[in-house]
Amino acid sequence: MREPRSRGGGQEDPHLARGRPRWPVATTLMILWVTYTTLLEDLLPGPSFVPIVLVAVLFVPLLYAELRGHYHLSRFLGLGLVTLATIAIGVIVLNFAAPLDIRDKPPQSVLLSQAFLISTANILTFAIWYWEIDNGGPERRQRDTYQSEDFLFPQMGQDQGDSANWSPGLIDYLFLAFNQSAAFGPTDTAVLSRRAKILTMIQSSISLLIIVVLASRALS
Repeated sequence: MREPRSRGGGQEDPHLARGRPRWPVATTLMILWVTYTTLLEDLLPGPSFVPIVLVAVLFVPLLYAELRGHYHLSRFLGLGLVTLATIAIGVIVLNFAAPLDIRDKPPQSVLLSQAFLISTANILTFAIWYWEIDNGGPERRQRDTYQSEDFLFPQMGQDQGDSANWSPGLIDYLFLAFNQSAAFGPTDTAVLSRRAKILTMIQSSISLLIIVVLASRALS
């Protein structure tokens, strides 16, 4: 039986909350938005400077909330950023799938590089989603015993050694998102909750659409 990591009375231990830093996800978000700025402007939902402005609008208060210990606010702002990222990736994929004028058709190398960037953005976006929703968020995972209703990682079936107090980190969700895009499904992690299933279906659909578009452009 795993011992809970929360203190008596249900009060949040700020040291434990800080033990799950947001800087890896903040860095991932920055990489994600930089990826958007390297895409062809025809694929973007607006001018290339728009992602930078959106990041500045939400990222600065997110960082301030995290430093001041306002973890609920920082999570709310983080979810806002990843929601914007999801909308952006949806518009980008739809633009990527739109018919091209044969005179303006880019070379195959450009199509491949754009597909790679879109796939990377897709993986990063949903890795952050999984990190944010699983078991109520990173602070709750650090504070309480990890017994998620969203994902069943293989480490959760082990009751010996360090696995007894194990909880997933960003790399685990990144691995899950990569497998979801590459294999159109998780390879070693079961998806349990409805919200997690919806997210994984959306991610797989985006990956499948990218492959279909590439194949159709190659054949044409």
